[in-house]
Amino acid sequence: MKVLVVEDSPIARMVLKAVIEASGHAVITAENGLQTIAAISRERPDVVVVDLNMPGIDGLRLIRLIREGPDEAIRTVKIIALSDRGNDENELACRAGADSFLTKPVSLDVLVAAIETGPCGRTG
Repeated sequence: MKVLVVEDSPIARMVLKAVIEASGHAVITAENGLQTIAAISRERPDVVVVDLNMPGIDGLRLIRLIREGPDEAIRTVKIIALSDRGNDENELACRAGADSFLTKPVSLDVLVAAIETGPCGRTG
């Protein structure tokens, strides 16, 4: 699978990329919302892993932009939201259109499992 990792922290982005690649997936990275929109259109990833807490276009707004986009292939990409804020963020991510939500610090095995399995938390 092709996975787009959206994370503003360079260290976290590097760790996520390494773990996902080690599990056999191709990884593209973006550090903000604007880079993400361009990367999704250009690369057509199967999965987007997005940190909800980013400057500029935050993860919740980014998820909404993806889900409301004009291209159906982009609108239906699987989205896994990551946050260190817990239950409140989970509910907001689901309402925005995320397929799954994981709380940081995320178990890397659980992240890979979420990438490789179907949606488990999507509402709306």
